[in-house]
Amino acid sequence: MEIEYRRTWNRSFMLVTGYVEEESYELRMLKHNAVMGLLPVQDVQETGEIRFCYDITGKKSLECYLENNALNLVMIKKILENLIHLCREMEHYLLKEEKILLKEDMIFMDSREEQFYFCYYPNKEGELREEFANLIENMLPQLDHENREDTEKVYAIYEKTREENYSLLKLQELFFATEEENDWEMWQEYKEVKNETAGIEPVAVNPQNPKKSDKIMSLKKLILQVLEKGISALHLDKLNRKKKELSMPAIPVPFIKKKQKESSPERNKIHLSEHRKIGASEKDPAYPMEQDRTYLSGQREEAVTGARLIYLGGGEERDFVVDKDIFLIGTDASAVDGVLKSRAAGEIQAKITRAENTYYIEDMNSANGTLVNGEILIYKEVRRLEEGDRITFADISYRFLTFCNNSII
Repeated sequence: MEIEYRRTWNRSFMLVTGYVEEESYELRMLKHNAVMGLLPVQDVQETGEIRFCYDITGKKSLECYLENNALNLVMIKKILENLIHLCREMEHYLLKEEKILLKEDMIFMDSREEQFYFCYYPNKEGELREEFANLIENMLPQLDHENREDTEKVYAIYEKTREENYSLLKLQELFFATEEENDWEMWQEYKEVKNETAGIEPVAVNPQNPKKSDKIMSLKKLILQVLEKGISALHLDKLNRKKKELSMPAIPVPFIKKKQKESSPERNKIHLSEHRKIGASEKDPAYPMEQDRTYLSGQREEAVTGARLIYLGGGEERDFVVDKDIFLIGTDASAVDGVLKSRAAGEIQAKITRAENTYYIEDMNSANGTLVNGEILIYKEVRRLEEGDRITFADISYRFLTFCNNSII
């Protein structure tokens, strides 16, 4: 199976070599129906070969995501849920579940939709359950082993996938136990709140403020309703709103929080001024501003090394010092090292890597693309950066420069 990537100005595609019978029922279904969870596909014939062309615009492969992020229990749960939902959707179109490709480089994710997308490959043969078991096994090295609790649960799921004729639905039930444990913790919170409000009478709280007394009584009733009906995030939200009105501590509602990268004080110190005033003598914005030169001259004793991206526009973007072996650029402040403000840029737009003082750039399949000297990068194409290269992230342009002997070239 040969894979090739192509790019137009606003679309990105993955081409997979294969063969297909004329007027294939499966291909007709895929071409004329949008199946939720499947990447749109068309057949393309070139030089006597048939290729399946998948539209992957603006999506990240699972493989690329795990290069910069650790695997966690929530992600495995999401993949499994999306896969089960897809299998049910495919039944309406008489498509076969064993034709789904379950490989890290062929599973794509859209972080805005919180949705995984899969490839339907008509030529594929094999068992879906076996493919899913292999997928989990291949991802285990990317697991965040510092989280012992999640690690144990992921390995428990992996052990289940090694059983003969296991069921994806039964596998999903393993997550219910996790949710019940979380519910039990919240149950304890409810009991504490119940004890806090037990025996409170409206008049005893504040005779001069009957409205506040009524609120406390309604809070008490709400607690009893929650205890009777069971635990849910909706009840928690209502309860916390009531507690906020009474200036009481809120009950924590479980949520998925992105793992934020620790900010490097040294890197932040080197970052240059966000506000640049261009004077009459500063005709070429490719070179540092005078105040930046003065600042960097004071850093000579610290032997500053690395490269710089010099902002060429007149907007609100900033310069960056590329001082890491892997430097991510995009709009997601919790996931990247260089934060862009333009809405045209992607959450993770591009990646710059450093190897033995040589720098390379790669577009992360962004919707609006990354260009080097006016040439758009194809997904997974790694381009070596040269001194003075002009890099455009969507609609934002930068000049690439390096530090040499503590001075700027």
